Amino acid sequence: MINNLSLKNSLVLTAGLVLVFFIGYMDHISESSVDVSVLYMIPVALTVWFSDRKYAFTVSFIAVAVWEFEEVFFKLDSEFTALVWANIILRLAYFLLAVIVLSKLKGEYDKEKKLADTDSLTGALNRRSFSVLIQKALAENKKKSMPYSIIYFDIDNFKMLNDSRGHAFGDLVLKNTADIITKRLSEKGFLSRLGGDEFAVFLMGSGPAEALKTINGIKGDLAAEEHALKGVTYSFGVLTVQKKIILNTEELIRLADKLMYSVKKTGKNAFKLKKI
Repeated sequence: MINNLSLKNSLVLTAGLVLVFFIGYMDHISESSVDVSVLYMIPVALTVWFSDRKYAFTVSFIAVAVWEFEEVFFKLDSEFTALVWANIILRLAYFLLAVIVLSKLKGEYDKEKKLADTDSLTGALNRRSFSVLIQKALAENKKKSMPYSIIYFDIDNFKMLNDSRGHAFGDLVLKNTADIITKRLSEKGFLSRLGGDEFAVFLMGSGPAEALKTINGIKGDLAAEEHALKGVTYSFGVLTVQKKIILNTEELIRLADKLMYSVKKTGKNAFKLKKI
């Protein structure tokens, strides 16, 4: 994921710089007296929106340099006057201020988007966004036909825990559970809080062996937590799909839920895995 992010930032930066030089070239060959500041703002704004502030600062410095180079060397007979230096400072301030404002707007947008896609308590995906991501992954998987797995689980006796220890403690258990599992999954899958104490994990490219390794890792991580989760147990249903079967998110959840409840009936604090 980190490598993908670095690649994305590099591509956005490259595209921004190419656009800056293209605008400078078009400004030069057109010999237009029209103010091109708005045009130079386009690559700066795009870099802020699709990358981050530090890359936008780089594009801003280059934009000012190209803009001034074109004016000084092709329009002002190569004279670096006090007016030229004042223009450089003002234009740079103009771009940098725009970067700061746009990055704050982008931050607010990202925050609102995250709130719309995630559970506010645990930070896990909500049911709607979980469903969207699964359907997208399955659509992309039609040609590859990779196996995939879904893990459905809840906290054993959570209502009793909530009633005896209080809702604040129950919330802490839910949050710690989500944090630990998210850390375990890394980029291998994604976690959703479906509601109450019910969670689900989707693992693309995960056959029975990989799913078994993941579930054992999750169980081990949860059991190793010595504070809020001490003494807390979980029941898991693990469904692995290897055949070319078309299932939607709700069908996957229903089948994994059925496996989880069969664990509940036989004593809880365990998991059941099924391959189809």
